[in-house]
Amino acid sequence: MYVTRNLPDYPVVAFEKFAPPEDNPAPVNAIRPFGAGMPDVEAFPHKVWARQLDATATSATSGMYGHVDPLGWWSLRGAIASHLAIWRHLPCSASHIVITSGLGEALGLFAAIALRGGDNVFVEDPGHHVLRSTLRQLGMRVTVSRVDQEGFDITRAVRNGADAKAAVVTPSRHFPLGMTLPLSRRLSLLSWASTSDSYILEDDFDGEFRYQGTPLPAMMSLDSTGCVIYVGSFSKVMFPGLRLGYMVLPPDLVASARGYIEASGTRAALVSQPAMARFIESGGFATHLRKMRRLYAARQACLCTALTEHASDLFHVYPEQACMHITACFTAALQEKLSDDRAAQLASARGIDVKALSTYFDQDADLQGLILGYAAFKEDTIRQSVRTLVAVLRNAIS
Repeated sequence: MYVTRNLPDYPVVAFEKFAPPEDNPAPVNAIRPFGAGMPDVEAFPHKVWARQLDATATSATSGMYGHVDPLGWWSLRGAIASHLAIWRHLPCSASHIVITSGLGEALGLFAAIALRGGDNVFVEDPGHHVLRSTLRQLGMRVTVSRVDQEGFDITRAVRNGADAKAAVVTPSRHFPLGMTLPLSRRLSLLSWASTSDSYILEDDFDGEFRYQGTPLPAMMSLDSTGCVIYVGSFSKVMFPGLRLGYMVLPPDLVASARGYIEASGTRAALVSQPAMARFIESGGFATHLRKMRRLYAARQACLCTALTEHASDLFHVYPEQACMHITACFTAALQEKLSDDRAAQLASARGIDVKALSTYFDQDADLQGLILGYAAFKEDTIRQSVRTLVAVLRNAIS
């Protein structure tokens, strides 16, 4: 037996194993139908992704352990440029791409390099409330403009705020209503931005998931004057915890972006960037996208069929060509008896998560409906959950 002469001079402490509180027994990442914005993580190629992470972590020459370009991992920026050229018909250079942690960081960078405090920004109504609140927190004035059946109308927006220096839009698929901005309105918006020396922030939150034909060209592909900033994300395509997004900047904003990030620091995770580059370059990302497009298209069809069969008198439902949710608008008969906010509350009590459409309006809502996500749920779950939701609503109005 041997006893060391150099015993530690600090006490040994036994740490108790953490146990979750009894009132929170469910996993943190549990999601209930019809939670929107969540991909099917069970269908994700976990082993393939793990190999990319392992290859990055075990390569001493990967460069991951040194200083990285403030704009992001170069090979990932190049892979994104190649992906956008194929999937979004957007020719761009890796040198114009910035890696971000998501929409929040993208908005902060946008405000820092393209706007000044107090500038007016056009946004869509209804639209993403987080986007509106973030812009306001960044010191911008926000002018909301009600969309119509074709989406955002710059002519209508200008009548309410002619001095705007930017417009934030979702042209590929409006969030949350789903319409695609037609070419005529895209050209009018680009003309306004060019003549008024303003910028357009193109939020392409899930443009890869288009179920009929190929994905539409990004609006930035039409821009010849450098007024469009394109924002994309991997969180909905891969998994939310990845926290990786990107921006495509006009050439004259790249230097400003570099200077701002060098001073403030980046929030994008580094470890996942080389792995994401490998995943794209190997073809694994494109394979995953094609698989998810087929899977989500079938699930959307299942949801629309179930709602038509069981609730044609309650909802107006239209199949979408893209996205991961549908908007089921209330019929006049249902809207007279029940608000969508109350419907969401009643559904939640029965284990069904839906979002009230009215909560996405900044001004008075003239539509009532429910946002139903379907991507993360198997078809049997979708059908059963529709039956539960319809029973809740019929009981409430009977």
